[in-house]
Amino acid sequence: MSEAVFYTRKPKDIVSPIPILQCCFFEVIGLSEEKYVGYVHSGKEYDSELDRLERQASIFEPTTIRHLETMGITEGWKCLEVGAGTGPTARWLSNRVGSKGRVVATDIDMRFLERLNIPNLEVRRHDILKDDLERDEYDLVHCRKLLEHLPDPEKALKKMAHAVRPGGWLLVEEDDYGSMLSVDVTDPSAVSLTAALRRSFDSILKRSPVNPHFGRRLRGLVEGLGFVEVGNEGWTCMTRGGDPLAQLIATDMQLTSRLITIPAGVVTQEEADKYCRLILDPTFYYPCYTFFSAWGRKPIGEGRT
Repeated sequence: MSEAVFYTRKPKDIVSPIPILQCCFFEVIGLSEEKYVGYVHSGKEYDSELDRLERQASIFEPTTIRHLETMGITEGWKCLEVGAGTGPTARWLSNRVGSKGRVVATDIDMRFLERLNIPNLEVRRHDILKDDLERDEYDLVHCRKLLEHLPDPEKALKKMAHAVRPGGWLLVEEDDYGSMLSVDVTDPSAVSLTAALRRSFDSILKRSPVNPHFGRRLRGLVEGLGFVEVGNEGWTCMTRGGDPLAQLIATDMQLTSRLITIPAGVVTQEEADKYCRLILDPTFYYPCYTFFSAWGRKPIGEGRT
């Protein structure tokens, strides 16, 4: 794993007593009826967001590739990567399918995909909730850390499933923060953190489209599509301050505190800073969130009707 990134520039009105977490906070897309609307990582300056996405990929890409390698991807396949970010998985797929294959990488933010110049890779600006996809077209459709941010993830998943050809594969991967509630109850600091996390997760569910527990739903959702050969896996680990995952968690925690939980009165700024310090404490061990993967194959004969 590579180091996590911290952003050195921030708006003047954001005060953080934690120097390592002085990050450039993201633009709030909109507030309506006390509910945050919009992808929380939009609006970041180019270099900071590029760094964040690439470092995040360095942690989770190996798990994605391990699953993809079991699906028999070979030369000539057509693959779709939805919410491709900086395109690490799309690049891997392009190499795997060769000159006879084709990869389509989509995102609503094209700043990073437009840098790619690969003959068998098409980059496409696409909103999965608003824009159409080809039906029964792809041997593989994949997304990672996308559905948990959407106001209608089931709609997005169904559109991706329709894009899979009969006999093709669907692989979806999302986070679930529930495992972070399983800290050592003999540690008084851990008990306080767990209570705050539980309140924060409840507030995020009420005030934003983000679902901190979405990963646990993946198996049921894929099975509900009628796909076969369905499998699933959850990956987590014990982490502590100084680990790349701990640094990413602390950065996200401060962001959600600023945008959601502090305005909701769930935690104070002082409490949020205290818990960030705990997450970054190299002597404090705790379970990371779980990165769930689920996959399935569209049955032969269930194409376009």
